[in-house]
Amino acid sequence: MGSHAFRSARGLLAQVAVGVPLVLIIGFAPAYGACGDSVIDEGEVCDPPGQQSVCSDTQVCNADCSACVAYCGNGVVDSGEICDPPGAQGVCPANSVCRDCTLCVPAGCGNGVVEAGEVCDGWQGCTGGLECNATCTECTLCGNGVVESGEICDPPGMQGGCPDGQLCTYGCTQCTACGNHTLDPGETCDPPGPFGAGGCGPDSICTASCSCVAPGLDVCQAALEKSTLKFYGYVRAALTKCGDAIRKEIAKNAQAPGTGILVRAAKLCQAQLNKVLDTPGLSITGSARQKFFRDIDAYASKKCSSTHFQQLGHMLSGAPALQAPGTDFQDFLKNWLAVVNVEHALVEQIAEVPDFLNLVAAAINAPRYGTSLSGAPTDCSLPSTCDPRAVAGCRPDLCSLRLQCKSHACHLSATSSSVIDPAASSAMTNSLVGQSIMDVCTLEGFGYGLGNSGDGVFLVGEPAQAVAPLTVMGNTICVDQISAEGFCACGGDFIGLSKDVSACQDHLVGAPNSDECPTGALASGGGVEAACFCGTNSTDVSMVPCGDGFPACEPGTVCGFTHTGAACHPGTRNGAVHVALSGATAAGDCLVYNSMRLTTLQPGGDCNPSQSGGINDNPASFGPDCTPCTSDDFIQPSDVRTIPFTTGTASAMIKDAVQSYGVCTTTSNHTCIEHANCANTTNADDLCDGRQVIFPTFTTSAVSGAPVSSCRNLEDGTLTGLTLVGAAPLLDSPAIGDAVATFSLSCE
Repeated sequence: MGSHAFRSARGLLAQVAVGVPLVLIIGFAPAYGACGDSVIDEGEVCDPPGQQSVCSDTQVCNADCSACVAYCGNGVVDSGEICDPPGAQGVCPANSVCRDCTLCVPAGCGNGVVEAGEVCDGWQGCTGGLECNATCTECTLCGNGVVESGEICDPPGMQGGCPDGQLCTYGCTQCTACGNHTLDPGETCDPPGPFGAGGCGPDSICTASCSCVAPGLDVCQAALEKSTLKFYGYVRAALTKCGDAIRKEIAKNAQAPGTGILVRAAKLCQAQLNKVLDTPGLSITGSARQKFFRDIDAYASKKCSSTHFQQLGHMLSGAPALQAPGTDFQDFLKNWLAVVNVEHALVEQIAEVPDFLNLVAAAINAPRYGTSLSGAPTDCSLPSTCDPRAVAGCRPDLCSLRLQCKSHACHLSATSSSVIDPAASSAMTNSLVGQSIMDVCTLEGFGYGLGNSGDGVFLVGEPAQAVAPLTVMGNTICVDQISAEGFCACGGDFIGLSKDVSACQDHLVGAPNSDECPTGALASGGGVEAACFCGTNSTDVSMVPCGDGFPACEPGTVCGFTHTGAACHPGTRNGAVHVALSGATAAGDCLVYNSMRLTTLQPGGDCNPSQSGGINDNPASFGPDCTPCTSDDFIQPSDVRTIPFTTGTASAMIKDAVQSYGVCTTTSNHTCIEHANCANTTNADDLCDGRQVIFPTFTTSAVSGAPVSSCRNLEDGTLTGLTLVGAAPLLDSPAIGDAVATFSLSCE
């Protein structure tokens, strides 16, 4: 028999003896019914004091639990605040002040905070439509439509005395052409706006100075991470408060039987969880989930283009953009992220507090206390749309507290296979051996109203080496699942997403915007090919760079390899991978975006039986253990891509697929597929000699999947008969060249 120590959410130490009943030492608690016991009793509006409790996001409970009061300005940095009070330095860095308790800004006029010595600042401190002047010394009439002393124009946002084609700026001190919907000299777009606005491309926003700026993928990823972590934190906090309230009532009963009222803890849990989850039908504003959805909408306008979402492996709602704001329940990505984060928070809560679900069950099964509506026992048979404020026993968010995601393994049957069809040789078929692990997350318990004519389940894949290594043309290919994101439709058409997938990539785009592939709902990747190196073949590549601005390769070597051994053509522009979706989903259809890492390991070295010499004098790419795709492999750059897998059909094609290469006429040891590859060498008159063979269109037969027999079987782990298929174009694969790959994963 042993013991374990842990620290509860409130920092109190307890001892758990393995094999004996749990004894929790919590110390003295406020008398039941007293302000400060975290239970909203008769006559109380909130509880405990100084915390948000059931108050709005800008309020905390006051000292006697009688009212919710604004917390910003009380001089205390409460939960959710960065600083306090506004207008003072407080905890902000030197030479900065607090604004709205949510941000530290540089001190001085123009920061939107009325500081000591200022009469006003921006719109702050002025009333009656007045605006603060540029020195923060008085409120002016900027905005009244009259150009007065000190003004150049008025009102802001209109011509207001400016020359034709120009608008008055904020502060009435300048005229500008930016915003007039006309592309004037010095502008690259007009008017300012989100992605695609003012004439910018789909991945650029039009700034306030009328210039197109494309935020980087890192900006999008950082924004998503920040919002996701914040939502996750809200969920964890609500779960912790719920568990603490239940355990407190249990402890009261342990000290004095009959004093702990579990049904009131159940009521508190419902209130806390609803502030996070906002089960549809309650009309609760400002929930953490709604804020999370608004964050994603904002990022989709300013920080994350559709291409960014696709590069991160996310599935959008059947269109190259998120659904418009206001259609939250119909947007796949936002709901998928919310469900996954709620599930992860619950799993983490259980990991830290193993009996958490037992506590929840105790609260749900608690008997009635008193005759009031709040004392009614929880009734989980009520619909999730019931209103706890009017229906006795209605606590839908509390009832949803169970593990919604179940991990299932799809054991690959003998019919599972991959076909890699190179443009330069015949197709090669590999049997796929292994299993794919997938979390199946039900939606009904969360109460999210997702789906058109029927709901579905979400699919979540964790990092794993799903299948045994493949052998292609003497090379070993490791296939690792990085993540998976998808759904199965249970009742028919699911939020307008489609099931049939067709992928296409153009190898030789030439000039920008001359991509020959059909434009699809999704597009990612592409661009100018990577830097090239000299080598004798794909398995013997030096680190000597070649191509634009570099000397010719040494005799006996050619310029035309990446450092992974893949073919390389400096100056060649690849098109994006376009994925077209078609065919409405029916009951049992599934679509999964599987982010996979494909790593090519070349043979030879000490693992070759004919190799002579000492141990590891010529190590193979798969390491000293001579076993490929294990942890001791010598690190090789990988090709990471997102491939849609579906129960419908999947096909892929390559436009301008390369079968064989040419040679530059002057630099004979420089391979090429177009003149641009030679023009980028040190001799501008160098041309590709025409021996290259290019297929205008290279494709392979489509593969077909099979739907799951029912969502109930999917939830129960009966995956037999489910077949997911995928297809992808592969450009310049090491030792293979251009190829089209198809995959078929059948569960036995």
